[in-house]
Amino acid sequence: TLADKFIAVCEYKSIQPMIAITKVDLKECGNISDIYGKIGIPTIVCDYSDPASLEPVKAAVEGKICAFTGNTGAGKSTLLNHIAPELELKTAEISRKLGRGRHTTRVSRLYKLFGGYIADKYWGIRRSVFWGAIMMALGQFLMFFSASMLDAVQLSHWLMYGGLTFLILGNGCFKPTVSSLVGQLYEPGDRRLDSAYTIFYMGVNVGSFLAPLVCGYFGETGNPNDFKWGFLIAAIVTVFTVILFETQKNKYLIGPDGKQLGIIPDAKKEQPQATKTAAQSTTHNSKKKRNYLLLGVLTIALAVFFYWCFGNDWISIGIFTACIVFPVSILLEGSLTKIERDRIFVIYIIAFFVIFFWAAYEQAGASLTLFASEQTDRVIFGWEMPASWIQSFNPFFVVILAAIMPGVWGFLNKRGMEPASPTKQAIGLLLLSLGYLVICFAVKDVQPGVKVSLIWLTGLYFIHTMGEIALSPIGLSMVNKLTPIRFASLMMGIWYL
Repeated sequence: TLADKFIAVCEYKSIQPMIAITKVDLKECGNISDIYGKIGIPTIVCDYSDPASLEPVKAAVEGKICAFTGNTGAGKSTLLNHIAPELELKTAEISRKLGRGRHTTRVSRLYKLFGGYIADKYWGIRRSVFWGAIMMALGQFLMFFSASMLDAVQLSHWLMYGGLTFLILGNGCFKPTVSSLVGQLYEPGDRRLDSAYTIFYMGVNVGSFLAPLVCGYFGETGNPNDFKWGFLIAAIVTVFTVILFETQKNKYLIGPDGKQLGIIPDAKKEQPQATKTAAQSTTHNSKKKRNYLLLGVLTIALAVFFYWCFGNDWISIGIFTACIVFPVSILLEGSLTKIERDRIFVIYIIAFFVIFFWAAYEQAGASLTLFASEQTDRVIFGWEMPASWIQSFNPFFVVILAAIMPGVWGFLNKRGMEPASPTKQAIGLLLLSLGYLVICFAVKDVQPGVKVSLIWLTGLYFIHTMGEIALSPIGLSMVNKLTPIRFASLMMGIWYL
């Protein structure tokens, strides 16, 4: 029975089981108090409309770690609110803090714009990749030192902020540039580019698969001090990859023309060739000033609008403003030809629909993680899988499917049946919605306190991963195909944003 399962889980976790039941339910359950009393499980009769009747519950749990069953809905809410008000807000507080914590990810995506611009204009891809990785390694070391000095609260906080800052700066320089580098390994129009980005995506997700397993194993021990080892492992692995990159770059980073890639900034390799007359230069400068004025007005207007929407959440205001201003600024770039501008506009149209994919997909980092922790039965043959390990499901499926899909696209291409990039991305959106439909069936009619099978969440991640493989690497490939090389890394930054 459900009660027996509840008792067994409590015994396994060394938690005191308790039964809290209303007077109304007691009439229907008969002698439940006597039954559970005989096996040593306290049963407390409550009247949720009368706070005084909840005092015995509060006294019974004083100084103990207890699990309750027998109360649902509004009754459970009232009970928890009375005996431990902080517990009632636990899930909502976790979701809120996860949302706030994801500001770090959002700022990181915003900085990809600046990282891409610096790579295209000044540093070149190789230097951006190198310094981006170095900054990320330094950030992980600072996070390790922060987690090692929890007793020195003030110092620990500043080390954490410093670590997050370097992680944001490093990721902003690294991610858009290494993504644009893949496309430069092939001739323009090469049909193998979709498959190349799928393989690249597989490599990225090998790390995503291993990270939760390794860091979860060393960090999720029940001792908060052990989380520091995850940061140290990440720092050491990053330093190793920097060494690998520096020793192997001249051997493998070679373009189709046989020249070394990523040394000269892309903007300097592709300069507009036309020589302007004095009159044309005057007109060009006039348009440039007009564009700056237009972008300034647009920025202020959007900032005011988003301030009205988000209040003092300046990070959200900055990110949403940048999401519109930066794409518009590229369209207003005077060096673009009509064909180039049309191609970039196509990227923006597809990116608009991709936003909805990632908005739903990124629930994996918040609500789906809580669902895995609180509402999914993770016990396998008596062993409870850490909730953090479920984060490895998606990258594991990515690695498997990414090894298969290049062959599938190649097979279809040889027969003239390969779908166009927008069609592949539409398939991805369809699969995303199908995944959530599966989880809807899982939770339909489930009683409070009952955990669903891990199979349902596994199925959701598998279907979502099929959609991701059809959408994400194909999107990267499309951006590379349609973007002028002088904006390659910057446009990757906009795509990630």
